[in-house]
Amino acid sequence: MSVKYQDQLTKWDEWIRTGHASKVRTLSRQLNHKKIPRPLLVDYAQIARRVGAPDLILLWLGPIVRSEKKMSWAATDQEKAIYGLGLFRLGAFHEAETILSEINPEIEPQVYFYRASLNMNQWNYAKAIPDLKKYIANKKVAPYQRLVGHLNLCASLVSNIKKDPKQIEYQIHKLMSQLDQADFPLLKGNLLEIRSQWLYEKGELKNALADLDKASQILRKADEQSLIYIDKWKLIIQLKDQKNSKNLVSQFDDLKKRAIDAKNWETVRDCDLQKALTLKDSNLILKVYWGSKFSAYKKRVRHLYPSLVVDNTFSWKNSDRKDLPSFNLIESAPTKTLRKLFFILLSEMYQPLRSTEIIDSLYPNEYYHPATSPARLHRLIARARKWLQENQIPVQIQAFRNAYRLKQLTTSQIILSSQMAAPKIVLPELVQQEFFRAKDWAKQKNVSERTARKQILSLVRQGLIESFVRGPKTKYRLKKN
Repeated sequence: MSVKYQDQLTKWDEWIRTGHASKVRTLSRQLNHKKIPRPLLVDYAQIARRVGAPDLILLWLGPIVRSEKKMSWAATDQEKAIYGLGLFRLGAFHEAETILSEINPEIEPQVYFYRASLNMNQWNYAKAIPDLKKYIANKKVAPYQRLVGHLNLCASLVSNIKKDPKQIEYQIHKLMSQLDQADFPLLKGNLLEIRSQWLYEKGELKNALADLDKASQILRKADEQSLIYIDKWKLIIQLKDQKNSKNLVSQFDDLKKRAIDAKNWETVRDCDLQKALTLKDSNLILKVYWGSKFSAYKKRVRHLYPSLVVDNTFSWKNSDRKDLPSFNLIESAPTKTLRKLFFILLSEMYQPLRSTEIIDSLYPNEYYHPATSPARLHRLIARARKWLQENQIPVQIQAFRNAYRLKQLTTSQIILSSQMAAPKIVLPELVQQEFFRAKDWAKQKNVSERTARKQILSLVRQGLIESFVRGPKTKYRLKKN
């Protein structure tokens, strides 16, 4: 039986190498993974990684890595490592970091690369660099994988806020010398793009453009999807050379449309960033700052725009009108879990948040389960939608394939907060009364009586409000110290 699966792995590996990854992805989703021999599951998980199907990694290895039963054969470090990779590829950064920290990378060196990738995905290049250096120095790492690690090291060194010019020059030169003697066009094209960014930083604009032209010629054949990054950097370099060119700024809008069509959300974000930096548009730069949930990215924006002033709140507007109706979902939602959900959804303005990503932030101390976790989130989303509808708040929770985002349905502004502060306890009008009822709360808060009772009950449980009598005549008052 195992021979059959080994032959299948060999065939799929060949198909991926010859550009038929989509075919392998389709077949992988049709596979009955329960029949795969345990020793080969990691190899199949690696196939899922290569064809961009991290959800299959969790589905196939979850019963082993997160088994609630005592197993005669505990999860291996290899199984845990690839499972950790699947987690962070889906945005479950907290759980991925936890599981990868349990594995000794000297025994399983791929963990160095996974940990580095985890940090790079969160814009934390400074933390990625040490792991990448250890990865490429480890003798267990295969030659090609070492080149991939080296490429990521060069990218992290160039992208890190605190630059080390000597180290950047040395690592790029060393890797370029190796690639000049090998036949890995995709790696060389990517390195030329990385080097162009460094040349741009140094002010060598002509040399930077020359590298981008070379990269474009290579990647046009090897990886056409990468051309959008080449075009982006060409525009950035040209903008620095011709700062007041309105035509170039409008080209960023065109590039942004291309990126939206391609669902290349980070390029969408970067288009706004570069446009804001060029035009010194403080409103747009604030949107870029508040539009990312990653603290390392926010730090990067502050570094690029030193005069940026950030308050504890931000108004996300979809119109330039001054008299926009305002909605504070984080403060108004009736339960702590719903407030947390809205806080998470409002932390990212540029792309839908994946279900796994939302679950990881909602329940950071719980393990992700491919079946029960999405169902739990789905129920919470349904509650949130019902609350929005009951209270006539013109905001929609849009659903995509395994992802969600907020959309304003009318011209309005939504208030974002830097921290998920507790809701306002009681309105001044109610504090002045010795007792109040749910209908009084509903009137003052402009919510339904049902929602009012939920909000009050939450505060009763927190010991902030006292209740008297029971049933429809229940009275409440602010608890006195």
